Amino acid sequence: GLTGAPGAGKSTLVAAMANEAVRRGEKVAVVAFDPMSPITSGALLGDRLRVDFNAVDDKVFYRSLAIVGEDYASLPDIIELVGGGGWDTLLIETVGAGQNDVAIRDHVDQTAVVVVPGMGDSVQMDKAGILEIADLFVVNKADHAGEHQLVRELMDIAEGRPIHETVATEGKGVVELLEHLLA
Repeated sequence: GLTGAPGAGKSTLVAAMANEAVRRGEKVAVVAFDPMSPITSGALLGDRLRVDFNAVDDKVFYRSLAIVGEDYASLPDIIELVGGGGWDTLLIETVGAGQNDVAIRDHVDQTAVVVVPGMGDSVQMDKAGILEIADLFVVNKADHAGEHQLVRELMDIAEGRPIHETVATEGKGVVELLEHLLA
């Protein structure tokens, strides 16, 4: 499961991991959650816009779902259906969590919290409950200013949890992250 603040690059990172898994010959299922519109009950499913389906063809099952808040009530059934469908890997992307949106942890084997440089100082990070649920951290957009400081601050609170640095738009660090998640 990948979670983190909106704009952290979760969708781009998931698309890059799906592409890498397909390149390795795996079949990947992605379930991506987007915020539900209070007007239309739909969502702009931006995560699907970031995947080159010509490159991944039928080796990737991609399902976007619009939800309100952390309503993951149907997720166990979805996981069971996907698991029965013969997919090698299931990646779940959350809608974009804030400080107390942590329910995804109850549904996945590993929780990767995606952060980016400029998210705030260490006090802000310490109060963010989302950092507590991380099995590993992903510093995405690691080519942006402030990356080194962010990694140092994460090391102070990580308590031995892995920290992966990625630039999803360029594929940097994606192989290592995928290998860690699949281990």
